[in-house]
Formats: sequence, structure tokens, C-alpha cells
Amino acid sequence: MSTKSPLAQGKTYSLYEEIYDRETIWLQLDGVAFEATHRGITIGIPLDVWEIIRRHTFAKYDLVGRSDRELCKLAAQRVDERLERYKKTHGFLKKLMQAKGVNDSRTAQIRVFMREFRSDRAWQEDLAQKTGFPKRADAKTATKSNIL
Repeated sequence: MSTKSPLAQGKTYSLYEEIYDRETIWLQLDGVAFEATHRGITIGIPLDVWEIIRRHTFAKYDLVGRSDRELCKLAAQRVDERLERYKKTHGFLKKLMQAKGVNDSRTAQIRVFMREFRSDRAWQEDLAQKTGFPKRADAKTATKSNIL
């Protein structure tokens, strides 16, 4: 089974991510100019391919700068939405949701979401620091489309 998750593909390129690697986007280019030395590689990326690359990243900045209190509100909202969906669900999906802890107490579910949100916030803040965007003041509304 492949661990490649395609983001975009064309006749001369393939943009993909490895499922277990949140740090790297892979680009395969066919028939483009490049220069390789012992110090690095330079690749000529066609403009149309570049525009596709810019729109297909999984980088998000929606948690940058959010406090634990804000994350807790968001976690509670997600749990409540999940519980509402569960009430309307039947069959296999209902069993799958049960296996994923939907029958746990609301508080326990919020704790799980909080762990995930804190981890995601740390990852996003690290990425924001490495890239220089977004700034904390605009992080809540920053998206990949208005950053690039």
C-alpha cells in the first residue's frame, strides 16, 4: 500500500505528501530544466505548476496565537457537533463513531480534542516561525489562500 497522498497531478508533474510526514510536500517534475551540484539543486518550475503548488498545501495557521481557553471552546464546539452528527447516524458509520470514542463522556472527548489542538497549535506555530507568516495578530483569519 502506498503512503503517497496526491495533492495535484498533471501530464508533467505530480504533487503529493507522504501520509506520515507533515513536514514535506513532494514535487515530481518531468521534462524541466534543473541544475544540481554538491551544494543543492535548482529547478525551473513552470508558472502554472507553481500556481497549483501554492493552492495544495495542508499548512494551516488557524490555531496560531490561540489561547488554551479558545482551544477549549473550539474543542467543546467540535464535540457538540460530533454528538449531534452521531444522533443522526446509522449503521456502520455509527459503529465507527462508537469505536472512536463518541460514547465517552463529553469531558473526556473535549480532553482528546484539546490534546490534538495543542499539538496542532505547536506545529502551526513552529511552521509560522519558520516561514515568517502569519503574524500572531492575523493568525486567526490566516489561510493558505490569503497568505500566498
